[in-house]
Amino acid sequence: MGGLVISNPIYREVIPRVLVQGTQDSLPLIIPSWLTTTGELNIDALLTAFLKFWRQQVEPLLSRAC
Repeated sequence: MGGLVISNPIYREVIPRVLVQGTQDSLPLIIPSWLTTTGELNIDALLTAFLKFWRQQVEPLLSRAC
């Protein structure tokens, strides 16, 4: 495809990780509200979070489509 290829398999793993490390470190920590304190899935909380997300995302999409 014409791009650069890292030939050494070890460096093929390490170099991309090092290149994105600064960006990755600046991302906020996500604490899922849909997990219980024991790490189990809370279906009601997951559905509520999804609906909140969907409503936030679909409104701008619909306003552009009309």
